[in-house]
Formats: sequence, C-alpha cells, structure tokens
Amino acid sequence: MKDYRFRVNTRIDEIIMGISYPMLFMIPMLLFVLFLELFTPLKGITYNATKNIKTELLVMIPSVIICVITIPLIKKRLGKVFEIKVHGNTIDVNTDKSSYSIGELDKLSVIDRKGFILVRIKGSMGRLDFLAREGRNLFGLSSEEDINEIREMIKYLRTLI
Repeated sequence: MKDYRFRVNTRIDEIIMGISYPMLFMIPMLLFVLFLELFTPLKGITYNATKNIKTELLVMIPSVIICVITIPLIKKRLGKVFEIKVHGNTIDVNTDKSSYSIGELDKLSVIDRKGFILVRIKGSMGRLDFLAREGRNLFGLSSEEDINEIREMIKYLRTLI
C-alpha cells in the first residue's frame, strides 16, 4: 500500500479563480468611478481619464491595491488536500470533505510542463482530475514537495498500467 498526500487545484477551483481575479480588479474600479461621477464635483471624470494619466491612475490604483490584498485570501480558501491510497491496483481518494474509491486503474493521462502538472486518473468506478501549479504562479497552490509527491505517484501508477 502506498500513500500520497498533496494540495492541488480542481476544475472548480480553476473556474472560480479565472472568474474572480478579473472581477476583483474591475468591480472596485467601477464602484470608484461611479462614486466620483455621482458624488463628487469631478463631473466627466471618465471622459477626462482618457486625456490625463493622473486621472487614470487615480481610478486604477485603488483597484490594484484591493486586488493584491484579496487574491491571497481567495487562494487560501481554494484547493483541496488529496490523500491518495493505492492498494495493489485499486485507488482510494480522501479529500478535506469526502472519501471515495476510483476502483481499478484503467487509464492515466499526465501533462507535465514547467510550472504545472495536469493529471487525469480514470478507474473502473470513477475518475479524478486535478492540476498542480507551483505557488509562485498567480493561480498556484502547490509547493515543491507537493509537485515532487505527484511525480512520484505518477511513476508508481505508470508501473501498474
């Protein structure tokens, strides 16, 4: 029996990050521009922003600050810690919230490039998809140890096919 434990992104985590990062930048910018247009004597600020770089910076800097502060908070909440147990040819998966069995290993698909690893494991009773990115990446949650653990697991699973 082999045990592997690592933290990775799932499909839903990728969707949430892909949608929330632009929203974190654009919504504060929109609210700030609306506030300036409606409640300050600076009427026509959106028209003047295209002509004056200082006005553009006045609108963009608060949005960038909010975005930089909230991105790490979102990254902390996303991702799952997978604990994969391999008993012979059977794979069991434990996550933070659930536990299930994939069954006998049928197919293993791996894309290993610099900075990320995409793994798709198909079993007789289900499948498991996850993506590991290094933590220095904007979308990354995994550490170097996690990525090495995944590579070790992939080597072992390839021997079972």
